[in-house]
Amino acid sequence: MKSVAKFALLASSLTCLSNAHAAVYQCKVNGKTEYRDTPCSYQNAGSSGQEIEVKTTKKSGTVYKIAGNWCQYAKADQRGGSRSMGDPKDWLFSQGTVSYSTPHVKDKQTGQYTIASDFIQVSNAAIGSWFIEQYSSSAMTLTSSNQGVRYLKRGTCVVRQVS
Repeated sequence: MKSVAKFALLASSLTCLSNAHAAVYQCKVNGKTEYRDTPCSYQNAGSSGQEIEVKTTKKSGTVYKIAGNWCQYAKADQRGGSRSMGDPKDWLFSQGTVSYSTPHVKDKQTGQYTIASDFIQVSNAAIGSWFIEQYSSSAMTLTSSNQGVRYLKRGTCVVRQVS
């Protein structure tokens, strides 16, 4: 019974936080499109781009079209915390199955998932279950009480290898 009360408290807390705005910028760098949480010129003087709208989910019944590849380009330990961009992950949602992996590494976690309201329930605890905090067709922010915040953009991660 205590876990039900904790879940209800967490859900109501997240509902109160859902009105906050997190900026996402679509940038052109060396002819390639990148998505960032900082203005395009902040990291690369020669880059160009603009802030794009990421809609905040406010009500259940929203249809999430999450099938396909997503790049986890940043993560944070908590909402509003500093973002780490050094460990990208590829997510693939396909016909009720989700996989989660580091680009170019063979270790992959896979599990079954379902979406109920704004919650993605995953059968593999290593992947975790997530609230969809913000969603658009090209970007998504996921939160978890024990795994923090994940920032995803549509597509696979491109990892530049240093020679």
